[in-house]
Amino acid sequence: MFFRYLCMEQKKALAVFIKSFRYFICMVLLLGMAVLACSAAFRDAKVLNAVDVAVVIPEEKGEELRLLTGLASAMQSAKSICRMHYVDESVAMEQLAQGTVQAVLIFPEHFYKDLDEGNDSFVRLCVPQESDVSLQTFQELLQDGVSILWTAEAGVSAVLEQAQYGNTKIAYQDIGLKVATNYLKTALTRTGLYDSMVCSPFGEYEQKQYYFSTGLILVLLFTGLCFARLYTGGTKVVEQKLSLYGMRAGRIAFGKIMAMTNVLFLLAFLAYGIGCIVTYELEISFLFWDVRVLPGLYLLCLLFAVGYHLIYCIAGKSTEGLLVLLALEVLMVLASGMLVPVDYLPKFVQQISHWTPLYHLNRYGLELLFGNSWF
Repeated sequence: MFFRYLCMEQKKALAVFIKSFRYFICMVLLLGMAVLACSAAFRDAKVLNAVDVAVVIPEEKGEELRLLTGLASAMQSAKSICRMHYVDESVAMEQLAQGTVQAVLIFPEHFYKDLDEGNDSFVRLCVPQESDVSLQTFQELLQDGVSILWTAEAGVSAVLEQAQYGNTKIAYQDIGLKVATNYLKTALTRTGLYDSMVCSPFGEYEQKQYYFSTGLILVLLFTGLCFARLYTGGTKVVEQKLSLYGMRAGRIAFGKIMAMTNVLFLLAFLAYGIGCIVTYELEISFLFWDVRVLPGLYLLCLLFAVGYHLIYCIAGKSTEGLLVLLALEVLMVLASGMLVPVDYLPKFVQQISHWTPLYHLNRYGLELLFGNSWF
């Protein structure tokens, strides 16, 4: 009898979902637009905006200098604070006056030759008289970088002087090549160091991963509105008749929860499968198939189904439960950092964000889909 009841509840849950399918499609479209809008809004969101810098390179050894500056500007640590453009000096100064660029970096003539021969050579930085916080930060970071290079230069000079009069394991003429090689290795790995150390509002995950998990959680969250019909007055009459035949309330609740969980798992499985197919077809690094993810997805859907059942049971009537569930969902979405990352929320909202269930469910979804944990 209990198995027949489970089948009946499952058919009823599927029928309710199918009847509400058009509303579900509208909900998915609206949630998709909301997630895409938030993702686009926070795509380049930073505490400090990158400044536009015009770079003036002399004709002598211009290709070599362009290669070196291009290597530096391609690093993530450099791209986070500036965007470099190569122009002539007259054009650069005109753009600075018009406000098209915020700074001009001018390399002098014979700069490459001076560096090669060990002579001092200075690069000019031109900035407007009035500057904002981002430009001031760029100047300070540039000055700090120059200071670090001076310190490194002093260290190299000390090593060379010591090697000239002492015994070294490598030849004196090879020390400069060794230092240059090690410096290039460190420079080329700066992007990896920057990515591993920089603070991001999305944590250790990429933005697309964060909003994919957010979209999945929101779909599962608002799908609970479709199950309000499982708690109508007619359903309660059926439950009373079942209790007369010895069906306990715990088994009735278990049947409803499992029926909702299975429908939610079907949606989660489809979303996960589509993500894996898109990753395979586009040959990108995003979402990969792993059968161990499926039990974790089922557990996630089970948690949502238990929450729906508790809210509808406490509310008593399906209409009131629907309103209570909708109000709670809207409040939790706004306060949990689902659409807007927690770091961008007001301070008083941040204090309660970590106490909301959706915050932890989203973290669980991220770790499940893109991390190394399946439970």
